[in-house]
Parts: sequence; structure tokens; C-alpha cells
Amino acid sequence: MPPRVEMSYKFGDTELRVSVCLEWWWYEIMILLCGLLVNPKATVASMGILIQITSIIYIFPSSLGFSVSTRVGNELGASNPSRAKLSAVVGLCFSFVLSFSALFFAFMVRKSWATMFTDDREIIALTSLVLPIIGLCELGNCPQTTGCGVLRGTAQPKVGANINLGCFYLVGMPVAIGLGFYAGLDFEGLWMGLLAAQSSLCGDHAGGIGPDRLGVSGEGERRSSQEATVEAMATREKK
Repeated sequence: MPPRVEMSYKFGDTELRVSVCLEWWWYEIMILLCGLLVNPKATVASMGILIQITSIIYIFPSSLGFSVSTRVGNELGASNPSRAKLSAVVGLCFSFVLSFSALFFAFMVRKSWATMFTDDREIIALTSLVLPIIGLCELGNCPQTTGCGVLRGTAQPKVGANINLGCFYLVGMPVAIGLGFYAGLDFEGLWMGLLAAQSSLCGDHAGGIGPDRLGVSGEGERRSSQEATVEAMATREKK
């Protein structure tokens, strides 16, 4: 594998794993919280159905994020900060297209999605109620997932991991618990917690990938990328 490509996968490997785990652990905690709601049998079943659709939707921004990460990393490694910035901007523009497409998809299938898994009317009703909220979540999720890719490409995955930690567990979780258990919104309230988390994630990533992090100067990011490449090559030689 060429060094510039290998670089994109090597640096920040631990931070990348932590960032992904923080997001998916949040969904696991949501399932546990569903067991404490008024009708745990229906809410846990509905949660399983909803996670299926979020997983399908996530494929597209995730793929875009990895593509942008590789492209930005390669351009910075080649000392082309302006092209790295252009790649990041184009990727983020496409992420907004994906986000509105996901919103449209979630809204259109809200009444039929659950029927592919169950005939239980209560589960179908819960799923139909929450799917529009999931669509709104994607308005923040698609850009922030692509933003994570930009941060990985600029050798700053630790920033993305810190943002995920703060937004999911310091913003989203308190909102979910407050609305779900204390405001009486039950299952819908838990998903509104996700909406709060995704909204804050989108805003924080917008700040995290500002002009100084998109490689306008490029020197700091290029140096980090080169150091990561040297480390990767040294590791391969030892093996």
C-alpha cells in the first residue's frame, strides 16, 4: 500500500475505535433504558426495528466519511492544503444531500417499515411515531459523520472522539433521560435525546473543522501525517 494511503488508516487508530464505540454504546444504553419504560416489551422490540433502519442509513455517510478522510489525508501528505480544503468542502456538501435524502426516506417509510418485522399494532405505532425523529437526526448525523472523516484526514481523530463523548453522554443522555422518564414523553423522549446529541455534534464538528483545521496553512497537519506515515512504515518493517 502506498505510504500516503496507508497513512490515512494508521494515525489515530485508537481514537477512531473509541469514537465509533462511544456512538454505538449509546444505542446499547438506549436499549437498556427501554426496559425501564411503561411498556418495555413493545419499546425494546421497536428499538430493535429502528436500529436496523439507522444502520442501513449510516452506511452512506460512513462511506463518504472514509472517502473524505483518505482524500484529505492524501492531499495534505502531498502538501496541497488548498485541495484538501476543497475535498473537505465537497464532501460536506454531499453529506447535506445525504441528510435530506435520509429525512425523506424515513418520512416515507414511517408507516410501512415496522410491518416488515411484526404485525403487533403497538410496535408499529411506536416505530411510526419515532421514524420522523430519526429522519431529523440524520440532518445532523450525516454532516457530523463526514466531519469525523475530515478530522481523521487531518490527523486529529482525538478531536472527534472528544466531541462524541461530550455530545452523546453530556448532552444527549441527560436529555433522553429527562424527556423519557421525567417529562412523560416515554419512548419518544429517548429518541429526542438522540436528536439533541446529533444537533450538538453537527455544531461542534463545524467548529472542529474550521479553516485552521482544514489545512489552510497545512504545515501542522502535513507534519502529523508524515510522522504517522513514518511510524506505520517502521511498524511494517519490524513485522
